[in-house]
Amino acid sequence: MIGKLKLKVAQCVDDLWWYWTQVDTDGTGKVPVVHWRQGMASALQLDLPWFSLQKQLAVVDADGMVNYIDFLQKFKPDWNIPCGDNGWDTQIVRNVYETLLSKDMTLKELIGLFDQVGSFSPARRHA
Repeated sequence: MIGKLKLKVAQCVDDLWWYWTQVDTDGTGKVPVVHWRQGMASALQLDLPWFSLQKQLAVVDADGMVNYIDFLQKFKPDWNIPCGDNGWDTQIVRNVYETLLSKDMTLKELIGLFDQVGSFSPARRHA
């Protein structure tokens, strides 16, 4: 579950950033942990036990504050991974390939996922 939740956080980084900057009027980069939980619930649109999850996701300092800048940095893509045989580009292609294989669809059905207007269909090419 934590893996899926981290993916959702990565998808909502902009919304989380906006929410917490509205609370952080002094620009400290920190929000009270209660606002961290409210921001997570609001931006992710998930009704989860945020009090329990904060222990696994966020660092709460002695003052009860979460450094949301550090928190969001954990979900920023690392574009410094080198390209090549084991780089990010290979990982993306491998993930797409494995996802397509897991769909257990015919080639025609797979092409239909990407070509919704039918421009690759044999009937359209010969027309």
